[in-house]
Amino acid sequence: MDGLEESVYRQILRTSGQRVHELTAALDAEESTVREAIGRLADMALIRRSWQDEDLVLPISPEVAVGALLADQEERLLRERQELERRRATLAQLVSEYTTVGFVPGDNGVQRLEGIDAVRTRIEELVCRSTEEIVSFNPGTYEAQALEAGRSTDRSALERGVVLRGLYLESVRNHPPTREHARWLTESGAEVRTNPVLPLPLLIFDRETALIPVNPADRGVGALVVTGSGMLCALLALFERYWEEATPFGEDRPESPDGELTAGDREVLRLLAKGLTDEAVGRQLGVSQRTVRRRISDLTDQLGAGSRFQMGVLASRRGWL
Repeated sequence: MDGLEESVYRQILRTSGQRVHELTAALDAEESTVREAIGRLADMALIRRSWQDEDLVLPISPEVAVGALLADQEERLLRERQELERRRATLAQLVSEYTTVGFVPGDNGVQRLEGIDAVRTRIEELVCRSTEEIVSFNPGTYEAQALEAGRSTDRSALERGVVLRGLYLESVRNHPPTREHARWLTESGAEVRTNPVLPLPLLIFDRETALIPVNPADRGVGALVVTGSGMLCALLALFERYWEEATPFGEDRPESPDGELTAGDREVLRLLAKGLTDEAVGRQLGVSQRTVRRRISDLTDQLGAGSRFQMGVLASRRGWL
């Protein structure tokens, strides 16, 4: 009941009934608005028209009127409550069916998701359920559109007080979209660090559930959802090891003393020693093949080697491998 309706009702109660023109004069209001108020009061069963004079508006006893009004509201609330219970039951059934079809962990605590759509849907669910911390390895670079699409879920988690810790390759400093995303994360309250190399893409939610790609070279194939305590502990330990060695985003990695290797160059040597091609090394480090070759040339000169083979031998003698 708004202010005018209340004034009209009080005036009718005080006079035991009034005509429309009398109400308009007493309340100094427009006749059209008074008639609208009368119509709404009649709908609420607070007044009625006289049987003998249609222009005469009579009050209904407040006790009777309020009782009828409350009964009507209680009936409406009951219907809404019943509808709510019906929707809740339907939703519970849908959740049960989705859980049965969509997520059935294996006996070893590992479930496979097929395709990028299933992976993205599962990530969104896990982010929404997270309450404490989400940590991640983010090797490689990402397109601006993909980074922008992920900001809403990151922002939602941060606003709920979830701690975000993300590790990126040092090379993202040379990739504007990923660099700007990392800067946005730090400014929004997340912790971001960089490392010369990261072993694989990884997400861990609340230290309870992890996602790793089936094939790190082709993330579209799908992912593994890991909940088994043994594997999960190993992935957590792996993340913490790289996190401790990483450099906070925005800070420069301390320079190595003369005659010593940088962390990036050490990774180049390690990957070459494993037999990786220049192209494969570049993919691991998130840099171009040209950059890899320049680093190899610098290392060869630093060691005074005449070939890559000799560079490997000399690096091994110095304990760099």
